[in-house]
Amino acid sequence: MVKWLGIIPSIAYNLILPTWFAFLGAAVFSLTASVIDRLRADKSPRAGGITAFLAGIGAVLITQIFGNLGTLAFFCSRHCALGKALRHSIADCPGDSGLFSLESGN
Repeated sequence: MVKWLGIIPSIAYNLILPTWFAFLGAAVFSLTASVIDRLRADKSPRAGGITAFLAGIGAVLITQIFGNLGTLAFFCSRHCALGKALRHSIADCPGDSGLFSLESGN
């Protein structure tokens, strides 16, 4: 479709990605709000005291914000591995008196 519209692929990617993100958020909100609204209409105890709006917002947060934290965890684990490598290389330096040691000497 990008070629058919004649849009430059790099520009199309920057348009498609947020659009996809918005459609996903709208679908998740709509589905969750409808389910909670139906449960409350049936007087089901499973709905609890939560409103359909808050349930929809919570579902969007879970899928789009917390669902993407895997990327953050991957980045942090890579960062920690780099920190360990740097710590070992600093500790192995000749003439290091241990004055600026990153690890406790206890």
